[in-house]
Amino acid sequence: MQQKAEDKSSIVKPTRVEIVTAFLWSRCLVAKGLELSHKSIAFHPVNLRGRVPALTECSFGNIFQMTHAENAGETNWTGLVEKLRAAFGKIDSEYVKMLLGEKGCEVAKENFQGISKFLRLGNVAVLLFSSYCRFPIYEVDFGWGKPVWVSSASFSIKDMIMLFDSVVSRGGIEVWIVMADQEMERLRQDSEIQRFTSSFALS
Repeated sequence: MQQKAEDKSSIVKPTRVEIVTAFLWSRCLVAKGLELSHKSIAFHPVNLRGRVPALTECSFGNIFQMTHAENAGETNWTGLVEKLRAAFGKIDSEYVKMLLGEKGCEVAKENFQGISKFLRLGNVAVLLFSSYCRFPIYEVDFGWGKPVWVSSASFSIKDMIMLFDSVVSRGGIEVWIVMADQEMERLRQDSEIQRFTSSFALS
């Protein structure tokens, strides 16, 4: 997948998260019975910890902003990698300066209001991505030893896709997806998905 993404897009060294997100974005549309070119939006939170100089490594809690990539016409998943890279690039140093400035609350409010605006649009497929990759969640020890397997506590939002570092495949990504039953079955039977993944369902 890495090589294909580099060969077919203008992005130099796309990240694992960019590649897997773009690929799943395309296959989820197919599972919904849609063409890849159908108008769709992928939301993804951006971790601000490395972008906000005032924070110490001991700071705790969520500090992020949402970004989104739109597609209407792209026919190859590798093209979605470029759209995601551009979306992540919107949360740059200038954006962070605005966020930390006098109107920071307004900037943050507008960011999150944008999600609900897109969710109300008709005939647009909306996917919500989030990534825990590279977070040191497997190093946490509350006195019982380090965790064997980590997941999110709850998945209650339809069309939510969560990415975690794999514990069984070094450098791999574990994906948790919430979709309608019929769409999930199509996704599991998708030959492109089967080429690059192993899967199991929790019931």
